[in-house]
Amino acid sequence: MKLSDLKQIIKNKITDLESDERLGYKADIATNLPLVFVQEELRAKIFAYNDILKIIENQQSAKDKK
Repeated sequence: MKLSDLKQIIKNKITDLESDERLGYKADIATNLPLVFVQEELRAKIFAYNDILKIIENQQSAKDKK
């Protein structure tokens, strides 16, 4: 699998996570603790996938410079 293919898969996954309707609801620990946990998990996954995407882009840049 090429880095560009992996990059596209990760971008698609980020888009899917960002479009999750559960992120659109306002939640706090006093009113809906389970939703807070779900939202934080979704945000953590988005953050992690973005970090992976940056690593891939850095790998591509380093590869292109060679």
